[in-house]
Amino acid sequence: MFPTFQQPIPIYGPETRYHNRTVSTTPFQRFAFGKAYTFTSNYNDRMIPSRHEFNVDIAKHKLCEKYISVNDKPYLDVIGQMKSLHSDWRKRAMIECLNEIDPFQGLKDPRILSFNSKQRPLSSSSDYKPGFDPDKRPSLIKKSSIDDVWKAKYRCKPLLQCWESAVELSGYIHFPSRGMIDWSSKNMMLVAVEQEILVFKDSWETQCESTVVNMEAENIGTQKIRGVKWNHAGDRFVMYSESLKLCCYDIAAGKIIWKHNCSCPRCSIRCIAWSKTDRQVLTGCNNGKLSIFTINGSYIVKEESVKVHEGSVLDMAISPDDDYIATTGADKNITIYQLKGIVPFLEIGYYDPSEALAWHPWEKGVLCIGGGVGDGSLSLWDIPKQKSLDYRRVNFLSRVKHLAWNKLSGELVVVWYYWEGNTRSTTIPVLASWNRIVDGITIQKNTDSLSFNHRIANVVWNPHHTRLGIQTGDRLYLYNFFGDSSSEWEGTEKKKIRPAGQRSIFDLNCIH
Repeated sequence: MFPTFQQPIPIYGPETRYHNRTVSTTPFQRFAFGKAYTFTSNYNDRMIPSRHEFNVDIAKHKLCEKYISVNDKPYLDVIGQMKSLHSDWRKRAMIECLNEIDPFQGLKDPRILSFNSKQRPLSSSSDYKPGFDPDKRPSLIKKSSIDDVWKAKYRCKPLLQCWESAVELSGYIHFPSRGMIDWSSKNMMLVAVEQEILVFKDSWETQCESTVVNMEAENIGTQKIRGVKWNHAGDRFVMYSESLKLCCYDIAAGKIIWKHNCSCPRCSIRCIAWSKTDRQVLTGCNNGKLSIFTINGSYIVKEESVKVHEGSVLDMAISPDDDYIATTGADKNITIYQLKGIVPFLEIGYYDPSEALAWHPWEKGVLCIGGGVGDGSLSLWDIPKQKSLDYRRVNFLSRVKHLAWNKLSGELVVVWYYWEGNTRSTTIPVLASWNRIVDGITIQKNTDSLSFNHRIANVVWNPHHTRLGIQTGDRLYLYNFFGDSSSEWEGTEKKKIRPAGQRSIFDLNCIH
């Protein structure tokens, strides 16, 4: 007999008056509640599922489990995920390890009751792998899952522990604006400081500039340089100042090879971009005009301009294949033009002016747009199809200041300004999908407001996208984006990152 406080679960056997079958006379065993109950019988019923070695606890767990789909979450909890970043990845690693071991038989079965009477026994404690260490995983790269919005191969654990080195950029009187720093394809950094151009060559360990180009010495009365941009070949750069207007500097010749004024009077160029062939230079000014200069050697052979915004152009980005150019302006609109012939293609409206645009490095025609002041949302667009792929809001008052895709991993670096009462702070997470923050950079908070030294002026990549540069005031912080495993990402072909048989988000919308 069992004690009254620990009653066993009754097990019903067949009766011979209903079934003309033999029943084993071997006595069955009863244990404490929650353990397996073994019963030896050749009785089977095709209408009633067998409860032979049935785990009641797992069945109850599956019945009571509340599953929340990733797509059902209306907001991205950026602050919460950033705070629990270093503990969540260990939980995910442990869950993945347990799924591989499968210690609880029946947990992965979609059915509550099994119709198979030949169910294997529960896994014993000997099946566990001793000495599990989430830091010693075979690979730090995680493939994309089927529910991800964009193609990516993301890290399994945070790798951005701290900045690797910092470069002092003394000489700034005012806060540097967007476009004051650029990294060339030949691993040369270009920084505009007032009337000077600082050029850092190849190595940053010296933390001192290799060349200083003083524009004031060559052009008396030169005003502050407000924008610089390398060409794709890395041998020339374009810069803008209110006195020099737009001019091109040749590194090998060591001089300015051409100058040109904007077509509209009394304007200020806000952003500069080169086409992939280095045959065109595109500029956006505060009068809302997009200007295209066609280059032939050391001369401008053609100039075109089109009105794209009512007000200033805030940001501009050319697609990797040179098919489209996206601009955002103070009129709260994002305009998409076909680069060939400057043909209007698409216009997207927002409630607040957006300041950040970024094209996906692999997915053809995929554009990410960041929300403006008080919005802070992220949206993904398939520009050739003129359709929205997805949209995600955040649960805090914020604005997206910068967006940067990594061409090796497909991860998205987002710079958010957000407000906690009267305090404005910065958070820089690394997104693998809308709901998965896999890494992040922490910027020190201020008591009153974001100071000169803690505002984010520019975000740049090195040529191989293994190092990330973040300019805050008069200092440039350099991060090793993949930690000590850069070679692992460089050795993986981007065309093979999606698992075999997995379809892209574009294939799902096609008619076969």
